[in-house]
Amino acid sequence: MSDIMLMEDRYMSSILKQVRLNLNLTQKEASSYLGIPLRTFQNWEEGARVPAEWTIDLVVDELLNYYKEQEIKDKGGVYSFTMIKKKLGGVVNKYDISKIILFGSYAKGCAKPTSDIDLVVTTSLKGLAFYGLAQDLEELFNREIDLIRDTSIIKDSKVDLEIRKTGIVIYERKKFNKNS
Repeated sequence: MSDIMLMEDRYMSSILKQVRLNLNLTQKEASSYLGIPLRTFQNWEEGARVPAEWTIDLVVDELLNYYKEQEIKDKGGVYSFTMIKKKLGGVVNKYDISKIILFGSYAKGCAKPTSDIDLVVTTSLKGLAFYGLAQDLEELFNREIDLIRDTSIIKDSKVDLEIRKTGIVIYERKKFNKNS
């Protein structure tokens, strides 16, 4: 490996470390926020493995959004599609959810800091378990969530038409083929 490539690898690793330190995050906090395994993040930062430059750019951008996300949660603001999708990641692992559709002002790109988040879920959850999901989402986003179970939507109703017109699938559980 040439000296120039080694210097570039060290430079990329130092950028990652510097951004993390600037944000006063531990490696564990940064990896958790990013959804990257701790060991992978450590390897990148220490230069044991060096990801592509575009990967570093994405990671740095995402880390720099950390405080923006905290500020939105604390003071109000508008979540980005990526922020919503990322935050939902932990929820879908906790609950039996097959699909989530974002609709309404967030899906149309006209959300305001006071806007609620409209979601349709495909789930087997009922009763208190469904209510628990709704509570967890409101706590997670620190705002009102309009959570609708897909089976409760009346065909061709105003809500159904709105979902079909503006709905964006934000999560869908992958289906595995037993034969592959």
